[in-house]
Amino acid sequence: QMCIRDSPKPQNPKTPSSQLDSDTELPLIACIKSLMEADKEEVFSKLKQDKDNQTCCDCGSASPQWASVNNGIFICFSCSALHRSYGVRFSFVRSLTLDAWNEKQLATMQEGGNGKFKAFMESYGLGNEKPQVKYKTAAAEYYRKSLKGQVEGESFEEAKPSIDEGKVIVEEVKAANPEAAAVQEEKPKESQGVLDYINQGFTSFWGAAKDLGSKAKEKIEEAKIGEKLSSAATTVSTTAVAAGSYVKGKAAEIANSETMQNIKTNTQSGLSKAGSNISGAFTNLWSAATGKEAKQEEKKEEKKEEKQ
Repeated sequence: QMCIRDSPKPQNPKTPSSQLDSDTELPLIACIKSLMEADKEEVFSKLKQDKDNQTCCDCGSASPQWASVNNGIFICFSCSALHRSYGVRFSFVRSLTLDAWNEKQLATMQEGGNGKFKAFMESYGLGNEKPQVKYKTAAAEYYRKSLKGQVEGESFEEAKPSIDEGKVIVEEVKAANPEAAAVQEEKPKESQGVLDYINQGFTSFWGAAKDLGSKAKEKIEEAKIGEKLSSAATTVSTTAVAAGSYVKGKAAEIANSETMQNIKTNTQSGLSKAGSNISGAFTNLWSAATGKEAKQEEKKEEKKEEKQ
């Protein structure tokens, strides 16, 4: 992207030179800002191709949109608020999208990176140390100075601290880094506070919305389970009633069928006949028995008469 200024128009002797300078200065500044913005986006786009730079250096959150410039690392919004509390000597915070960046700051990010910083701190056994302690150690202080020397092309002759020395907490000295402090205060405190307030508000709103959505989903799933159980119970109950009605109906149908009526009639007729036959048999037996006795009596009487 290039800014091409129009050919200068013939100067009107009556026009003050200061007005001409004012007319041409604004487009030029806008052009420079546009170029710087394009450079910033290009640098961050390339740096974000590194897997280590795709997550917050401190907490691991995805797509960090903030940076600790003097440490050369990418951090998330939540961690950026903590870094601001450390002081600009230990962490100079910038937004990747909301803040303006100069060439030195971009070069620091290019020389640094999350992976490089983590590896250095792990060499001192500080990889899992709390951030509020880690960035205030002598090891982190040495790393920042070394990074600054690489970017500015200055010789850095300070001796690297030993493992034990690197874990020592460095005392904060006011105005230890006037340049960083000045850039940190580029925005009025009031406007910066408003910006942080708005960002914090959106973050809180998004977090609350996600939490509410998660709870709503759980309730919906519970309701679905309840509906399924209720539907299953209703289905079982309906099926049982239908089955009972069916069996009852079939039983009544069979009982009233012609076949069953015939069986009933035939059974009754058979029993009646059987009863009659049994009764007749008993009668015949009784008759036979009484008849035999009568004949015997008659014979006895006849013999008596013959004797007489």
